[in-house]
This record gives sequence, C-alpha cells and structure tokens, in this order.
Amino acid sequence: MTSLVRHTTIDCTDAYRLASFWAKVLDGSLAEDGLPGDPEATVPAAGAALLFIAVPGAKAGKNRVHLDLQPQDRSRDEEAERPVPSARRWSATG
Repeated sequence: MTSLVRHTTIDCTDAYRLASFWAKVLDGSLAEDGLPGDPEATVPAAGAALLFIAVPGAKAGKNRVHLDLQPQDRSRDEEAERPVPSARRWSATG
C-alpha cells in the first residue's frame, strides 16, 4: 500500500485570509466550500492542495513550512517580479 500527500497543512490565525492570499499567488481559487470565518480553507493545487487551519494564538517562532514554487509559464525572475495583490501588506503583517 502506498500513500500520497493530500494536503500541505498550515496552522494560522485566519484560514480564509491566508488561503485567499495563496490562491492569488498561485493564480488559483479557494475550494467552493471556503467562507470567511470558517476554521479551515483549502486551495486546490496540482499535486497536493494547501489546507489552512485556524488555531488559537499567534505563532511562537519561525515558520517551519516553506513552499518552493516552480513557475509554469514564465521564468523564475519574471515570477518574482509579478505583482501579487496585498503581498507587501501581508508580509508586513502575516
């Protein structure tokens, strides 16, 4: 029997807000059942989806999950220069 990674799960304080940000970064969308205020939000993606789960309290230290993205329709440098709505604000507050 083999297993596949179904989700990369990320704890956060606002699942919908963080999932919305990553949906924009990935030019994707939230799962249809994701609503503001829900304790979970999913961003479907090729391979494994991103699952955001609201947990009480702020993070206590450095993030331990890093997403390595591979652009499919542009170079890495072009992707790094692509404007993502609210990315600067998010990095300052998230």
